[in-house]
Amino acid sequence: AIKRMLTVAVGVAAAQQLCGIDPVLYFLLFIIQQAGIKDKSSQFGFMVCLGFLKLILIPVAGRLFDRSGRRPLMLASCVGMVISLVCLSVNFFTGVRDPVVAMIALTGYMCAFSTGMGPGAWLIPSEVMATTVRAKGMSLATVVNRGAATILASSVLS
Repeated sequence: AIKRMLTVAVGVAAAQQLCGIDPVLYFLLFIIQQAGIKDKSSQFGFMVCLGFLKLILIPVAGRLFDRSGRRPLMLASCVGMVISLVCLSVNFFTGVRDPVVAMIALTGYMCAFSTGMGPGAWLIPSEVMATTVRAKGMSLATVVNRGAATILASSVLS
């Protein structure tokens, strides 16, 4: 039973980073510039709005997790992130580079992450672990989460 709990906890923790949130945040300014928004104040304003939106959506996600269930919300979050990243990729690789499409895709990605994978990666492991092993299980999940983030950062930023 503990093996199954650890598999879920570690899997969710790794999945949070493997969905690409950190690389998107690392290159957010570059993505905005490539989308055609060159004005520094507009770039700054959009980034502040995205941060504020992420902050506001965390308590919303708390209610949604209780109302909708963990699994459906995590799956919907993943689907939303995939759709957003596909839209962003198509926007850039077709040569269109429409700023509106890029901003909508980035906003959709951040909203999908903040309502599912973001808080879910910390909520689910803490709930699936038995009380007797919760501290050790969460420690392992955190190490895996940060390890995945380190691997992504070292591969994306190099």
